[in-house]
Amino acid sequence: MLIYTDSKRFASVTVKRMKAAGYKVAEYSGNVNEKGRGEVKRAFLAGEVQYIVATIQSFSTGLDGFQKVCNKLVWLSESENQVLNSQAVCRLWRPGRVGEFEHLKLLARNTLDEDIFGALVAQELARNASTRAARAA
Repeated sequence: MLIYTDSKRFASVTVKRMKAAGYKVAEYSGNVNEKGRGEVKRAFLAGEVQYIVATIQSFSTGLDGFQKVCNKLVWLSESENQVLNSQAVCRLWRPGRVGEFEHLKLLARNTLDEDIFGALVAQELARNASTRAARAA
């Protein structure tokens, strides 16, 4: 399972709590250097780590292979940058995808995350309307 957040501080807290609960989890964020990130990827692809908590910014581009072993994606929070969010999903939803795929977004009511989610939905609806209008022309 891949768990996304837009906060490296929250990624660290989540990893600590999951480890304390006995989960095989690793962090993939700006807190982890390039060598450490390579080790996280290797361990996840080998099945030694079952969960990666990643920041969207660090995991959204330049990674391949995760679609072969990961079938669940949970968002704890999203980036305000929809391009990064889209690229982050594409780490798992891409050619070579193996098995079923579950995708879940957790959203706390009356929070800034709720406002960001609403803004992202509005942007996506506007982009879709623009694309439809361009195709019709």
